[in-house]
Amino acid sequence: MATSPPTFGTQTSYATATSPQSVAIGDVNGDGRPDLVSANRGSNTVSVLLGNGDGTFQAQTAYAAGNAPNAVAVGDVNGDGRLDIVEGGLNGGTVVLIGNGDGTFRSPISYASPGASTSIVLADLNGDGRSDVVELNQFYGVTLMLNNGDGSFGAPRTILNQYQGDAGVLSLAVGDLNGDGRPDLAAGQWDYKVSILLGNGDGTFQAQHDYTTPYVNPYVTIGDVNGDGRPDVGGGNMLFLGNGDGTFTVATHLVDGPGGIHPAPINFPDSQVLLDLNGDGRPDAASSVYGQSYVSNQLGNGDGTFGPGGTYAVGQGNQPVVAADLNGDGRPDLVVPNSATNSLSVLINTGPTRVVSVTASQAYGLVHPGDTVTFTIAMNRAVTITGGTPTLTLNDGGIAIYDAAATAALGDPAKLVFSYTVGASDLPVNGLSFVRGDQNGSQIVDAAGVGPDLSGTFAASFAAIQVATPPTTVTSVVASPTDGVEHVGDTMTFTVTMSRAVTVTGQTLTFTLNDGGVAVYDAAATAALGDPAKMVFNYTVGAADLPVYGLSFVRGDQNGTVIVDGMGRGPDFSGMFTASFAGIQVETPPTIVTSVVASPSNGVEHVGDTVVFTVTMSRAVTVTGDGLTFTLNDGGIAVYDAAATAALGDPTKMVFSYTVGATDLPVSGLSFVRGDQNGSVIVDGMGRGPDFSGIFAVLFSGIQVGPVAPAVLTAGPELQAASVNGAAVAELTGGNFAIAWLDGSTVHAQILAPDGTKVGAETVAQMPFPLLAAPGAHPSVTALANGGFAVAWAASYPGLGVPYAGVEIQLFAPNGLPAGAPFHVETESGQLGFNLGYPGLQVQLPTPSVAALADGSLVVTWVHRDTLNGDAILRSQTFDTNGTMIGNQVDAVLDKSGGSSPALARFADGSFVAVWNQLTLQINPVGTPPEEVKRPGFVAQIFDAQGNKIGAEIAVNSTIGYAFTSNPNVAVLSTGGFVVTWEEERYNGAAVTDVIMAQQFDAGGTKIGYQIRIDAMIVPIDAFVESQPKVTALADGNFAIMWQGASSTGGTVVKAQLFDAYQQSPVGSEVAINVQATQDQVHPQLLASQDGGFAIGWSDVNGEKVQVYAANQPVTTIAAGTTLEIPSASTAKLAFAPGGATLQLDNSDGFAGSITGFGQGDRIDLSDIAFSSGGATLGYSANASNSGGHLTVSDGPHIASLTLLGQYAATSFVLTSDGHGGTLITAAQDAANQSQLAAHA
Repeated sequence: MATSPPTFGTQTSYATATSPQSVAIGDVNGDGRPDLVSANRGSNTVSVLLGNGDGTFQAQTAYAAGNAPNAVAVGDVNGDGRLDIVEGGLNGGTVVLIGNGDGTFRSPISYASPGASTSIVLADLNGDGRSDVVELNQFYGVTLMLNNGDGSFGAPRTILNQYQGDAGVLSLAVGDLNGDGRPDLAAGQWDYKVSILLGNGDGTFQAQHDYTTPYVNPYVTIGDVNGDGRPDVGGGNMLFLGNGDGTFTVATHLVDGPGGIHPAPINFPDSQVLLDLNGDGRPDAASSVYGQSYVSNQLGNGDGTFGPGGTYAVGQGNQPVVAADLNGDGRPDLVVPNSATNSLSVLINTGPTRVVSVTASQAYGLVHPGDTVTFTIAMNRAVTITGGTPTLTLNDGGIAIYDAAATAALGDPAKLVFSYTVGASDLPVNGLSFVRGDQNGSQIVDAAGVGPDLSGTFAASFAAIQVATPPTTVTSVVASPTDGVEHVGDTMTFTVTMSRAVTVTGQTLTFTLNDGGVAVYDAAATAALGDPAKMVFNYTVGAADLPVYGLSFVRGDQNGTVIVDGMGRGPDFSGMFTASFAGIQVETPPTIVTSVVASPSNGVEHVGDTVVFTVTMSRAVTVTGDGLTFTLNDGGIAVYDAAATAALGDPTKMVFSYTVGATDLPVSGLSFVRGDQNGSVIVDGMGRGPDFSGIFAVLFSGIQVGPVAPAVLTAGPELQAASVNGAAVAELTGGNFAIAWLDGSTVHAQILAPDGTKVGAETVAQMPFPLLAAPGAHPSVTALANGGFAVAWAASYPGLGVPYAGVEIQLFAPNGLPAGAPFHVETESGQLGFNLGYPGLQVQLPTPSVAALADGSLVVTWVHRDTLNGDAILRSQTFDTNGTMIGNQVDAVLDKSGGSSPALARFADGSFVAVWNQLTLQINPVGTPPEEVKRPGFVAQIFDAQGNKIGAEIAVNSTIGYAFTSNPNVAVLSTGGFVVTWEEERYNGAAVTDVIMAQQFDAGGTKIGYQIRIDAMIVPIDAFVESQPKVTALADGNFAIMWQGASSTGGTVVKAQLFDAYQQSPVGSEVAINVQATQDQVHPQLLASQDGGFAIGWSDVNGEKVQVYAANQPVTTIAAGTTLEIPSASTAKLAFAPGGATLQLDNSDGFAGSITGFGQGDRIDLSDIAFSSGGATLGYSANASNSGGHLTVSDGPHIASLTLLGQYAATSFVLTSDGHGGTLITAAQDAANQSQLAAHA
């Protein structure tokens, strides 16, 4: 509030030791009062003068210091909370005196430094929270000693040397000059420069940047002289305005007293401080010129410019000036060392009379209308008031008035009392404050006839005092009725009660409700109440209002109406208005979706399949536009079908159609996840309708979307070779096939193109022992990396009148010709093949399997049978492509008299899986002899590319009851897992049934799902077996299985079945591969091709056969008016054209008979077959293993499910249906305990 120049009293001189060169100010004895410390160059001491707190000081106490102390600073260097002294000597060395906290100090501790110290500063320059020492050594540069944290310091490090500083450095200041929170340095140099060094925050600094100061070697200081919040630098006669980024602009010259700017450098200030000396909030400058025996000040204008001030006498040999509030009056005072008079000059800032403090009669709390608060204003000296009455305006609009009587009663002429009584019209505030003073013609003067002018802005705040002048407010809102459900046309009344009586002018008051309705002010009903503190509002539910569970007010609108209380004030209802009535529900039901029905309602959908969704609304709607869509969880889109919707003839329904796309994801349970109207509008009879946009949750758990449906295969030409004995086939590099077979003692081979045509001529390999040669068996073939292939087979040799067996391998070149002679694999030929349990010493041939590894080598496995002890040993041996063995044979003992039929498949990384038949032990079931019996089962083992075992052996099959297994085969799927297939001979009492089974595994050998029965042929007891299965992986991730099976026309045929690996279910029907139906077709072999099809080889009486199958469309369509006969139970996917297509089940193929050997987990699924009105009958026979079965029959949207339970169950079943799934007929038949199911469309 002061605006006049600062004034300083006459100096008070305090004696020091000899030649004080600098002074530091700080509280060294912890009494809260500033003390003085001087560095005395002439006596090698520092003087400590303890302050009395009123601007006076006690006599000095001198402490020995270093050599010629020249600069001094005080600060806590050892972290004990007490101030210590650090001084630098003219002749070198830095000295630390640790403070005891009572104004006394310990013995000095010296540190080496270059010398000629002229300035010393304590500051944390590396961010560790400790005070470091920055020392200016006049002719040696600026050094930094980092604090060790215990009051000791590290060795000095030069951060600005004499060469960088040219003629030497004079003064030093520390501050954040670029706003990065890190301390920077400003150094004044003897060659008329100010150098700026920006700190990195770690005790290091960037390269200096220099600014010129004409005529004077500058002492530097830092402060904000233009009020822009950026630090500026004063240096000698110049001011440098900071840009906030560490750079500066030369702004102005500083005058040095009565003479203004002088050409002689000695007349310019050696030192200066920048701070507010006169209390006007603007920085001023106080300067000292060495040897001139005075200090001067310049008044800041607040914009970086300065005007003249005054000069004040000090002692002789005056040194740099420092400033601090020495007497606690809030104004900075000055201290100057006088080296010639061995003293310190203290100049107390007497300044103008001004306000020191403003206190309120209560520190906090609420004040209300009629309450009085007194404010006491304390001045820095006694004043008198003449003339008018001063006032202070408050932020609530009230006025505090000068109270002469209360002021006189205080008995303190330096204090003034103002009284404020809260008025009814005053505003409520949370924190009272003064905002303006008015002297109203009065004069406030001190003894000198001057004083403060209180007029204008007057800032004093009392944050804890709140003014509460409560306006008229709403105290309650009561609804009638208070709860229940309101419908369109119902009226509710709301009574609003105010805190005091009000008068309403106008009748347009309204409240908007959260359902969109509006409650309107009812003047007549309000008058009828006879209570001026109440108002009545009416609300009638409209047809367009939204349904809500809990009615509430959300907004009030006065619409020009005025509400006032007795003081002429009243509430403003405009804007947010919170009143809730949780018990009131508004029910204006919108049109909503009541159901979504899918057709078909379950099953697996593949690419190209279409699902129709019928959406039913709660009332009739009209749809404008055809952009309605629903996004499904598989990424597909169901699109609104306007034509199908119209065809329904029901305006409450909408039809959406979804066709599975090739990029849609597989899901187990289709669902809607989002609706999009895409500009379409759905409205009901009231012009409203649902908004399908956004989340839309509907689940169809029975609908699965699988990957691309595996292809149904069409056959190429059947090719025939010349001889008869087991075929094997492999795909070669480039897509050709190689087929190999045995003709007596020779190996035959033929290369085929992908379409089945021959490439080159049939070739014959020379047998190794032509004179002893005997028929071989069990060929196995694998492709080689060079484009050729290798064939392994079992051979028997009549040696010395005793038959024995071995394993042979023949390599073939890419052109199909033999590459060298066959090489013999088995190394223990003298003991091979004997089975002493067979009459006539019949040889039992090994069953070899060969596979190429990633490095081009071959691995062969076979079963060696030791005739001496009956052991069956699974052996493997690796060979290079020249037939040379790599390493030794690896044996895995299977079991005595057991173990056979190994099979191999290689993974993409060169590792492989082997599977073989192995005898295991099992206790007979209850009711049979208790002795142990051996039963065959399957074991798999994964090996790395070098033939080392990975993990433990894996049990493959899990068949329940008596079952003998044989002929395992394995294939690695393109998804990384593998599938094993085998032949299983099941015993059910006296009945024997041979079936083909399969089990999937992941890449680590963990089972996926359950074992699956592959063949669909249902044969009578003792019928021909299904045997010799082979499996191959297809390019789409699925697999195909082929086997030798019974034909309904007699003999054996080669059959194949595609399988969906994702659903673990068959795709289409099993297919009879060969065209020959009256003679046996045996020894099947199978291999996938690169185009998704596969190749098959087999033998019959006419020779070796090969057939190539290629992929085509997966769905067979039956045209209207035609009949298709299905000769066996089929899982084929059939599409029926409209107009009466009929599917006839052929009863001659066993459908009317019993399904024998139906095991637990077996399933026949006819969910995609619609039955004709004539119906179809399926038979079922329970088996002796107490296992049940499951049969599903469906005509599309309607499903019937029959579960048969329990041993010999004739009528134990569970039927689930929606009432449209068909008719169930049960009857006890004969001893076989058969049940029958008749299903009708």
